[in-house]
Amino acid sequence: MPWLYNCSIGAPWPLDSLVHAQLSGLLVQACPAATDAVVSACHAAAQRGDTGVLRLLLDAAPECATLGFKDGLTAASIAAYLGKAEALQLLLSRVPELAVQANEKGIVPAFMAAAQGHTACLELLLAVAPASAAAPAAGAEGRTAAHMAAENGQAAALELILKAAPSAATTTTDDGITPA
Repeated sequence: MPWLYNCSIGAPWPLDSLVHAQLSGLLVQACPAATDAVVSACHAAAQRGDTGVLRLLLDAAPECATLGFKDGLTAASIAAYLGKAEALQLLLSRVPELAVQANEKGIVPAFMAAAQGHTACLELLLAVAPASAAAPAAGAEGRTAAHMAAENGQAAALELILKAAPSAATTTTDDGITPA
C-alpha cells in the first residue's frame, strides 16, 4: 500500500488528474477509516491544493479533516500556510471548526496564513472565525495572527485582520509589543 500513498502525494513521474483521482480512490477503498495513510493523503492533497482528491478522501473518511499530522497540523493549517485557498474552502465547508483548531503549539490556521500573507486564505478563515485573529497562540509569547502579519511585513494581511478584529491592534505580546 505505500505506492498508493506515494501516488496520493504526487509520484516522481507525471500523472494526469484522472489517474491521480483513481489512485486516490483506491487508497480510500483500501483504508476506509482515517488511518495514518488516509490522514497523510488528506494532508498531502491539501498541501498540493488538489480539491478533487481531497473531496474523495473527505467523502470516504470525513474525520481525516480534523486529525492532526506532524505537530498536530490539520489539513486546514497546511492549506492556510501554503496559500491553497480552494482546498481550505473545501475543508471549511465540511468542518467550519477547523478555522479555530490549533496545533500542538496552540497555533490556528489564521496565524499561519497571516505570517505568509495568504490573504485569500485569511479571508476564508476570518469569515468563519473573526476572533481567531486576535487570540494569542499558546507558546508564541503572546503573539497573534496580527503580530505575525506585522512581523513578516504582510500589510494586506494585517489590514484584513484589523478590519475583522479591531481589538487585535492593541493586543500585546509578553514583551508588550502591539502589531500596529
